[in-house]
Amino acid sequence: MLVCGAGLQQVDTERKDIVTRALYVFGTDTGRLAWDPFGVWCAGYACGKINRLGFKRVNIFIDTETGRNTFADATDGKHFVIYPLCDNKNYYNAMMDHLLIKKAKL
Repeated sequence: MLVCGAGLQQVDTERKDIVTRALYVFGTDTGRLAWDPFGVWCAGYACGKINRLGFKRVNIFIDTETGRNTFADATDGKHFVIYPLCDNKNYYNAMMDHLLIKKAKL
């Protein structure tokens, strides 16, 4: 699960940063699901060694009854999938928190 904000809340105990305050109001002292911020982070860096992400071309198939998505590798695929190059599942959570803390300038 990709979560961010817990590290920021641990550092910003006085809730000076607006993100810390928003997380507090939402009752998420252990962080919040972070797929949208993660997508922005991915877009800001080229996939590779810096962010430990890879990408590949795929075609997406959607089951119209269930809404389930499946991806099929395809060299001429119309879509891209980003995938982790790092086995440490906490790396991405830590990176997102690092950027939040850096932005907050605490």
